[in-house]
Amino acid sequence: GGSAKMAFQPPSVSQVEQTQPYNLNPYKIIVQLYESVDPHFQKSAQEYIQNLQKQQYAWDLAPQLLASQKWVRTELIGWIVRLSGGSNVVVTKLCLALTAYAIQAVPDIWSNFIPDFFEMLHSGVIAAQNQGQPLFFELPLLEFLTVIPEEVLRADLIGERKAKVYQELTNSIPRVFSTLQSLLSEYYGHPERDLILKQKCLRCLQSWILYGVPFESLYLLIDNVINLFSLESTNDAATEVLVEFISQPRITMYQNTVCEKMLSCMTSDWAKAQMVNGNAPIRNIWVKMREMPLQFWYLLQEPLFDPHIIPVNNVDNNTVSGEDAITSTLQITPDEARKIRETSLIVFRRLIEILRSKIQYPPDTEWSEWTKDVREQFKIYRRNVGDTVTNSYYVLQDQMLAFFVDLAITQLNLPGRNPSQWQDLESTLFCIKCIAEVVDHNENVYLPRLFGAEVYGMLPLQGHIRLRNTTLSLIGSYADWFKSHPQYILSALNYLIPALSDAELALSAATSFNEVCDACRDSLVGDIDSLVNMYMVVGPHIQPREKQKVIESIADVIQALSPDKMLQPLLVITNDIIQAMREAVLCGKQNPPQYREAVIAQLEYLTCCCRGIQPPDDNVVILDDIGHEKNFFVTSSSVGLVNTLLEIISNIAEIWYHDSEVIEMIVPLIQISFQRDHHSYWLDTAAKVVTIYGSNDKCGNALRDMLVALTSTTIQHVRSQADMEQYPDIVSSYFSVLTKYLQKCPLLLYTLPSDMFKSILTFSVAGLGLQERLALKSAVTFMGEFIGQHFKEEQFAKGGIGGRLPRSLVPSLATILYKITGRYIEASREWLNILLSQFMVNDYQQLYNFLRNMKENFPSPHVDQYTKQNFAKAIIAIISTRSLQRFKDLVKEFSIKCRDLEDSAYGHT
Repeated sequence: GGSAKMAFQPPSVSQVEQTQPYNLNPYKIIVQLYESVDPHFQKSAQEYIQNLQKQQYAWDLAPQLLASQKWVRTELIGWIVRLSGGSNVVVTKLCLALTAYAIQAVPDIWSNFIPDFFEMLHSGVIAAQNQGQPLFFELPLLEFLTVIPEEVLRADLIGERKAKVYQELTNSIPRVFSTLQSLLSEYYGHPERDLILKQKCLRCLQSWILYGVPFESLYLLIDNVINLFSLESTNDAATEVLVEFISQPRITMYQNTVCEKMLSCMTSDWAKAQMVNGNAPIRNIWVKMREMPLQFWYLLQEPLFDPHIIPVNNVDNNTVSGEDAITSTLQITPDEARKIRETSLIVFRRLIEILRSKIQYPPDTEWSEWTKDVREQFKIYRRNVGDTVTNSYYVLQDQMLAFFVDLAITQLNLPGRNPSQWQDLESTLFCIKCIAEVVDHNENVYLPRLFGAEVYGMLPLQGHIRLRNTTLSLIGSYADWFKSHPQYILSALNYLIPALSDAELALSAATSFNEVCDACRDSLVGDIDSLVNMYMVVGPHIQPREKQKVIESIADVIQALSPDKMLQPLLVITNDIIQAMREAVLCGKQNPPQYREAVIAQLEYLTCCCRGIQPPDDNVVILDDIGHEKNFFVTSSSVGLVNTLLEIISNIAEIWYHDSEVIEMIVPLIQISFQRDHHSYWLDTAAKVVTIYGSNDKCGNALRDMLVALTSTTIQHVRSQADMEQYPDIVSSYFSVLTKYLQKCPLLLYTLPSDMFKSILTFSVAGLGLQERLALKSAVTFMGEFIGQHFKEEQFAKGGIGGRLPRSLVPSLATILYKITGRYIEASREWLNILLSQFMVNDYQQLYNFLRNMKENFPSPHVDQYTKQNFAKAIIAIISTRSLQRFKDLVKEFSIKCRDLEDSAYGHT
């Protein structure tokens, strides 16, 4: 005991190898450690070597020891051979030591160590057997092959050594897998030994899969693994290998092969025997597959209904016809196909039982102890399981609905059920929710039980927040089913509506309410009064975000009403909003910041209402019997509503003119309202908004979006000059909006898409030919503003025909000018002379307003009067030749002169 506490001195290699154990200097040596049968000496030697390994100089000693004349490798292999029939723990330790040696010895001391070990082990076993020792060569070999990839992955290898070690393993893969394949398929007539051998082979294969062996080598052994999978004694080990095998990302390249082999297993004599025996054994085996990756079940489900793999049975179960006559790639007969499907029902039925239990929330006390990350991972796992449940529905069909609905009823009626325990029922309803997208909308056996008195009629109305959130979401998921079964809609909404005023449930309730109203609007029109009354009761208690959804949902139903019946329920909803807006505006005049949020909230509600009454297809126009467009804004009440809205919006714009968020709420309201109801007052309101906000740079994007929307709607509604004559108020108001953009924020006009800008110019030219005075006056005013613009900005200083618009627009402007001069040649001759003169001509009163904003030197100081007169004469003359290209060339040449680019190469590009 005392000698063990002596000062530790660095030993020499010879000391470590050969010093006797009980010297005054008691260094423990390797040779005697393995040869001695004295347990006290072995313990002392092990302690010594462990202590030695911790010392810094051990790194210097190790390579000397490995390269010494007394080969550690030979000793280790010798002991592995001698102990191969004994304790597996000892052999494992020896193999670990030999692996550690091999990793350090590659490549200088021991290269090709895996095939070398094969030969040395085989030679050692043969020598021992010649001496009468009954040894098993395969067991120590498998042990060594199992620990190698594991230890290589654990080793801290870098650089060249890492590359060399990995290359050793790569080079050995063919021999290793050839050996495994032989051992997995052969039997030696000794049941106990055969079982141990197969289990160790599977364990070894799993180790190499984890290491990352090339997939091309792996899948060749899948047949062997699946064959052992069907044996109860090797099922656990085979399952673990299959789990690792199927978890590999590369399996997608071989998914058909893998699944076909699994299906072959299901048609085997073994599977048939399990069917005959009442399915108990097969249930137990497949239960063990619960750890299979979720992806596996998707891969297995697909071929079950692929007629190229499993033929679909005909009526007589003997032949297949039509599409079902496709030749099976597995050569499966119709009878075998039937048995596969029967087996698959058992397997997937058990699968969903297991999955449901795995996604069940833990008790509240346990959940509260989970970290945020763990909770999030659990929720992600639930979503992934939900996908697997959905895929499983294709196998089970109505059997899945039957199982889950019956289970929910059982859970609700469980005797002595603890009211605080809701987790099991929630997971069941969650699974039903997951399959909503694949359940037939005409299903009429199980879902009526679910949404009727047996389940929803017994659900709790208080507490149980997570359970009730799931039940609320489930209603929305089956909105299309409710559409086909309208008799269940009101009972579902009666359960849902009270939850709208509960902050913890409101989001789920509002979302489902929206989905049901959207899908079932036609069925709900008869109950619109009830919906509106419900809103008036619960509306004041709903949070703003959810209230927006509710308002839009009710408006969605209102939209489905006939035009003469839309106004009354709409007024009930909007009057409530408008009253709140009026109060906010009144108070906001005195204290804008304090009432800003209230105004924005009401604008959001109003926008949602307008969005809800928008037809599903924005292009739909309702016509009456004689072909005129119907509109419900025809009564004094509707006119009053619109006038009030316009007044309030104008007041809001004037009070919060500096607030970009307010304008971002006003703009979509105007856009949606004008799209729904093509009336000029929305354009007049837009013009006022531009007047107020146009100079605010922060509002540029919102105003540009509004211009795009108003232009699209106007041009779509007013398609021709005849339409312009029919709707002069819209045309006049639209040109007024354009004029305001030119006056307040002209650069926004030129950032429009080129096609839209061209459409505006074409629309404007058409407006100049109108007979209706109001529309013509607005068109002329806009063109006057447009032509007479003057920019200080450098980017627009050299634009347009005369240098005031972007050069890219010259071809479009030339085409417009060509059409004008061609149609009104005499008038154009006078207009051009006037426009190109240096002084205003007061003799033409009709053109005075058109030209009142013109500056001297129009259109450019770079062209003199002579050049302008020649240009005017030339383009008038060219009209008679009907040559558009020549006309464009003249315009381009004149434009270049106006830009003072005549002598530059850039001007002619």
